Amino acid sequence: MLENYIARLEVGANLTSNEMHNAMKLLLVEGETNELKAAFLQNLTKKGETDEELTAMLAKMEEYGVHIQP
Repeated sequence: MLENYIARLEVGANLTSNEMHNAMKLLLVEGETNELKAAFLQNLTKKGETDEELTAMLAKMEEYGVHIQP
């Protein structure tokens, strides 16, 4: 599935919020190779992240992050 997002990013297409949520889930859990994860992030960086993509990324990281109380 990550390959589909990489292909879209390679041609400069923006990902929707839902697509970015799905892509981030694939990045944050085991199952995808490090090479695919790197290719996704490289193509996203090359294209340039939109506000919608960044917001979706942060939301998914918040969901998967470890929350500690001081």
